[in-house]
Amino acid sequence: MSSGDELVAVSDPDGVVTGAEPRWRMRRDNLWHQATGVIVRDPLGRVYVHRRTATKDVFPGMHDCCAGGVVLAGEDPEDAARRELAEELGIDGVRLHPVLRSSYADSATRHHASVYEVVWSGPLRHQVDEVAWGGWLTLQELSARLADPTWPFVPDTRALIADWLAARLADRQVISGGWDSEATLVEGRWIDRVPRRAEVAPALRRETRLLPWLAARLPLPVPVPVVVGDDPLRVRHVAIRGEAATSPTAAMGTDLGDFLHVLHATPTADAIRRGVPGPDQWRAERQRSLTRFEHDVLPLLPGVSQPAAQRLLAALTDAPASVVIHGDLGPDHLLVEDGKLTGVIDWTDANIGDPALDLAWVLHGSSAGFATALAAAYGVDDSLRRRAWLWHQLGPWHEVTYGIDTAQDAFVESGLAGVLERLYSEPRHTDL
Repeated sequence: MSSGDELVAVSDPDGVVTGAEPRWRMRRDNLWHQATGVIVRDPLGRVYVHRRTATKDVFPGMHDCCAGGVVLAGEDPEDAARRELAEELGIDGVRLHPVLRSSYADSATRHHASVYEVVWSGPLRHQVDEVAWGGWLTLQELSARLADPTWPFVPDTRALIADWLAARLADRQVISGGWDSEATLVEGRWIDRVPRRAEVAPALRRETRLLPWLAARLPLPVPVPVVVGDDPLRVRHVAIRGEAATSPTAAMGTDLGDFLHVLHATPTADAIRRGVPGPDQWRAERQRSLTRFEHDVLPLLPGVSQPAAQRLLAALTDAPASVVIHGDLGPDHLLVEDGKLTGVIDWTDANIGDPALDLAWVLHGSSAGFATALAAAYGVDDSLRRRAWLWHQLGPWHEVTYGIDTAQDAFVESGLAGVLERLYSEPRHTDL
């Protein structure tokens, strides 16, 4: 039997199935019929969009973001959706989530559609008679294409998914903070990051090469980002559950100590092959920062404080660059849920650098129980402890230069206050 002779479930305008007609007659007379559509998304929320072949009996050569077709006589709509999904894209054995049921009518087709959504990360196999091309688009990219009058898109799917697409595009929550990137929670499931400045973009791209490899080694979850847009650059990863670790416990200290011990034992050559800046680059960047601090921050300090500040800068000139480091470890980058660490985020500053930098806040800016447990789990020695204190003292200097660069006086003022406070304070936990 040819596809034109297949019996299709036809219906009345209200969607009640009234009988069966050959496909050719349904098309010729534009009869109301039952149809299905399946929106295919990948684990990062992108939608698979394909172009129909020029031989399709309706809307040939146009793009579509639903795999689907007519419901055959006696066929359940969900079974029809599974059949069409397997036939068109080679996807089988997945769970279908009902999305909507709606009707559509124009001069080419009139149908009542059952639309589903699936998540698929496996290979795709096009049915050559129906699909000429396919690719993954973010919802923002799909929306932009739909707004382009020169991009042919099937009118029925356009109408059917309009509310679905609008609702998901609206489900975005900007996450406050972040000096380097703007982060957005997308549909409660993914994190999108866009660089705030052009110089941040290479570091975000580097994360997409480093973290998939590093994630398999580490005892706590880390993001596994993927580039999902280039103009502007947008990277996305599955959101890790949890809130900022504002009150870390001793148990969390043990877990983070184990985590840092593994991270700092990562083979540096392998990390460098994945784009991590090598020790020479880290030393050069450190020297640029110290030089800038001397030129731009030191003059803003009271004269009586400048000798001590200069000694701090000099003490860090020869800090070692020997291990893979996170580079910006603090409470905002540690996630906690139900009293347990759930992940370590924001790896923009990952480098081959001084392990003491990763210990700065955890040893000298956190609670005693957390710091003590971490020191024991990691194996902190006196040399690491002393350098960690120096890095902790240097932290607010970055806030001053950030305020200068972004013309935000509040950051300059709070940063200078922090510089002076730490310059004259003593390590918080001297008994570690």
